[in-house]
Amino acid sequence: GQARIVGHEADALAGGAQRVERLDSARRRLLAYAYGAIQIEDELLVRGYQGREGHGGEAILCRGPATTGASEGSGCELASAAGRRWSGPAAGRSAPVTLAEVRRAIVLLCPLIVLGLGACGGGGDDSPAGGDEARPAAERGGGSASSPGGCRPVDPPPPKRDGGQKKPSKRLDSDRSYSATVTTNCGEFTIALDVEASPHTTASFVSLAKDGFFEGTVFHRIVPGFVIQGGDPTGTGTGGPGYKTVDEPPSDTSYDKGIVAMAKSPNEPPGTAGSQFFVVTGDNVGLSPEFALLGEISAGLDVVERIGRLGDSSQRPTEPVVIEDVSVDES
Repeated sequence: GQARIVGHEADALAGGAQRVERLDSARRRLLAYAYGAIQIEDELLVRGYQGREGHGGEAILCRGPATTGASEGSGCELASAAGRRWSGPAAGRSAPVTLAEVRRAIVLLCPLIVLGLGACGGGGDDSPAGGDEARPAAERGGGSASSPGGCRPVDPPPPKRDGGQKKPSKRLDSDRSYSATVTTNCGEFTIALDVEASPHTTASFVSLAKDGFFEGTVFHRIVPGFVIQGGDPTGTGTGGPGYKTVDEPPSDTSYDKGIVAMAKSPNEPPGTAGSQFFVVTGDNVGLSPEFALLGEISAGLDVVERIGRLGDSSQRPTEPVVIEDVSVDES
């Protein structure tokens, strides 16, 4: 990504290194708090518009009043994906967007895209944003004697083998109800599986859970106010079971707080899933309907919210959050 300053460029560039330092500080605050204020000094606002697939996207720093809209006269150009939805680095048409959408888009596109100071990560089973820079769990230190996040301190587990799982050939019984209880060192939460909406996805998840696939894996990506993401055996954000399923979600799907869906890379068709799943922890996160639905949190949302506070500005957990068991119940 890259950045440019429009409107009163001379003023915007005045101050040299001090201004850059202030902008970088604002960038760090924005990345740490996706829904926080992004007003810089009195009038400088971060605005973004959609770029090409992959590492595309550009941030524009606009001079103008602190409003959520932008007009041609203000010197700011904004764009969003078709239908005013931001889902990641996909081509879109020009249209004004709100600041909330811009903030979400910046988090989705790349942790460092705001000032063009770094490149996005990617590959494999990706995040709902199509980008993930989480490092392997083995590279992180263990929890302290008194975990500030309220979790039981544990050592990060070693990475597990990537792939090697057999794709299930049978769907779950649509006349029965299924739930999966995820036990972590931070507590447990239960997912009511949506068999009707995603028959292939839910059958795969249940099969992997019964095989112990998720045991000893971590939540490798935590974005406060957005999502927590896990299910990768390698802990890198690139691993999976070795196969894919597809359950394209309905066009009116809304990813509200407590919804559980499957992560995919940006070049995969809508509804593609491996083993990585994410739980939405924010309100009105603005994801487009392209992530296969796994279900919804039916118990333990407080645990999910606790885990959701344990992410740093690079979307990595501040302490190990380990999945110890996933048990499946049917009725």
